[in-house]
Amino acid sequence: MVDTLPGENASTLCKRAGIRYVGKTARGAEVCFTLTRDRRALVESGYGFVEASRCPGGSMSDDHNFYRGRVAASGRVGNSHGFTAVIRGATASGTVEDPEICPGKKFRWRASQQP
Repeated sequence: MVDTLPGENASTLCKRAGIRYVGKTARGAEVCFTLTRDRRALVESGYGFVEASRCPGGSMSDDHNFYRGRVAASGRVGNSHGFTAVIRGATASGTVEDPEICPGKKFRWRASQQP
């Protein structure tokens, strides 16, 4: 896990080369992830919890990780750090959870591919 500086948002966390997606949860927490150029593997993922996430203790920290995952033919991918996605072309949806930053909570998100 790599924490960001105060005021940095999750969409700026994903910086590695590849195909990038950026989106949000219903409560406004930002999510980003990057795939390899051939779309076969997850390179990185990042997400930032906001006050509206209502994490225990009011945590509003961000998480960025390099846990890789293979993208299945169905478009599903996940990593061992609480990130899951279903990718359908230029859009994606999934869940994020982080037992250290926001224990006991799982958030659904939607994202779109960035130019």
